[in-house]
Amino acid sequence: MQEIWEANLSKVWVYAFFCEILFKIKSFYSCDTVDWIEEQKFWTFEGLLTLLGVVSGAAVFIRQKQLDHRMYQRIQKQIASGV
Repeated sequence: MQEIWEANLSKVWVYAFFCEILFKIKSFYSCDTVDWIEEQKFWTFEGLLTLLGVVSGAAVFIRQKQLDHRMYQRIQKQIASGV
């Protein structure tokens, strides 16, 4: 009976030691430095998406201006030819 109790005690000690190591690792990864890095990554991502949106919007605006200019030229040709 004594051997079973000692074996269970050693299992409990190993489990408690393992939990303590996991707790220390978890607390290491949840420190302020990691939060700061994650926040920096988030704002970098948001900035890049904003930049991509602005560039895409500018490309659409320029293309629309080109198409409008072509349409006005066609209309001017039709008016000039008397159609």
